[in-house]
Amino acid sequence: MGDFVLPTKTELVGKQNALVYQVFLPGFMLGKEENVLMQSQLTTITEGPDGQIYRSRTAQGFDAFVNPGVTTSASYYRERKVSKDEFYAALEETIEEYNVREEDMCIWDNNGLAIEGAVGSLTACKDHLEESFLLESE
Repeated sequence: MGDFVLPTKTELVGKQNALVYQVFLPGFMLGKEENVLMQSQLTTITEGPDGQIYRSRTAQGFDAFVNPGVTTSASYYRERKVSKDEFYAALEETIEEYNVREEDMCIWDNNGLAIEGAVGSLTACKDHLEESFLLESE
């Protein structure tokens, strides 16, 4: 299956510290002239009193097929910038806290399907993350 790219729109808003990002389903796929909104996100960068930088993201998902415009999901994330060591320490603590089995680590795709040939381990997760970090620097 080839790559399929959905139309998006990104706009910096507010005091240039917030970003609106929207994803659309091409209208022609639904017999419509205009693209149909599937997801809308707002990401805002703030600084706490102690100088800690935070990224807060809210997202809303919309039905683009049967009931266009009707909300189907919502999410909220609050992130803080940490060092690589702090990140991995928190990851390991969370794995232990939630009793994640090693054989389940980093073997599933975004659809909840097992990745062919994947072997679950903390090392597999770290390798995947390190590869992702390298992509950002390209």
